[in-house]
Amino acid sequence: MSPKPKILILINHYLPGFHYGGPIRSIANIVNWLGEEFDFKILTKDHDLNSNTPYPNLTSGQWYNVGKAQVRYLSQQEQQFPNLLRIFSQIDYDILYLNIVFSALTIETLSLSRIGLLPKKPIILAPRGTLNASALKLKSSKKSIFLSLARRIGLYNNLIWHATTREEVTEIANVFGTTTLRQIHCIANLPAPIEQVSTSYMTSKLPGVARIVFLSRIDPMKNLLFALECLGQIKSKIVFDIYGPIKDEGYWLKCQTVIAQLPQHIQVNYKGPVSAEDVPKVLKEYHLFFLPTLNENFGHAIIEALCAGCPILISDRTPWNDAVKHGTGWALPLEKPELFIGALQTTINMGTDEFTRHSNLALNFGLNYLQTTSSIDEMREFLRKIAHLNRGAQTVWSTP
Repeated sequence: MSPKPKILILINHYLPGFHYGGPIRSIANIVNWLGEEFDFKILTKDHDLNSNTPYPNLTSGQWYNVGKAQVRYLSQQEQQFPNLLRIFSQIDYDILYLNIVFSALTIETLSLSRIGLLPKKPIILAPRGTLNASALKLKSSKKSIFLSLARRIGLYNNLIWHATTREEVTEIANVFGTTTLRQIHCIANLPAPIEQVSTSYMTSKLPGVARIVFLSRIDPMKNLLFALECLGQIKSKIVFDIYGPIKDEGYWLKCQTVIAQLPQHIQVNYKGPVSAEDVPKVLKEYHLFFLPTLNENFGHAIIEALCAGCPILISDRTPWNDAVKHGTGWALPLEKPELFIGALQTTINMGTDEFTRHSNLALNFGLNYLQTTSSIDEMREFLRKIAHLNRGAQTVWSTP
């Protein structure tokens, strides 16, 4: 029997961290689904996002079994060029899988490859939404200068791109040129395994009140400020709980200013970050999941809300617009805040029977998606094909 294909993944932050949000879940789900068929090794920083404190009980240079992968946690010193190169030289791999275009680990690794210090192995890069127009507008001058320089030196040449939506395929081509199109593979993010999904959910709802949840990192991309401004127009009683790490302190300060001005019948509570394994338990306690995001290339919390029987109120800038056609909630244009206010009021007005019907529709859609998605098989074949071509000493840069 031939050995398992060896996949070396680099990601800024990984388990047990959770402040980094979606990228951690995306990689953890790949490992959970395919870890029996591939040998996954992960290099990541030794601390969570927004923290300089290493995870406890780590030994430098040691590999740890985390789920179905082996993980090595890099100290700040180990992330420097000479030490990172030394670590690469100690690892046997068939595929190098990078995450986030602007990640320091991605840029360092591609720089080492560009100057010929890494083996000629296929490199996959998953942008994870960082090339979306809304994302590029954040710190736009800095990103524009960097991308201009990167294109000039060919830093992102000869990569295999993993896009997770058709829109992301276009975004990659817009930034790096249409010649990249034949190098882009579009495979949706893998969901959490079914056994990790909670199927118990709230079954009661009084007309005139609602429990609403926002669960995501707190920064301009997730658009919490918009959500708060919509809530300010509601005359009924609402409990609005906010979960997630504060990534942008200045933005959170603006949100707090709006929160302080909300009427007393709008009760807002900041609950802090929540670990991935606790997300389903949290979501099932609410009548509505509210995320008016500027963009999502997947939106793990959205599908988790549906699987928890929690109807959704989201922007129309996610892959989940079709979900609302099944009675699971609303996907609305941010240009029309009055529609969001109307959806909030509709939720508030619901009684137990109507809410239970919508909750069941959300739950059924979520579980059906998990049972029928083709993304798991597509990812398996994608990785196998690239690993097979590499072991056969054939070029993989123009894989169709």
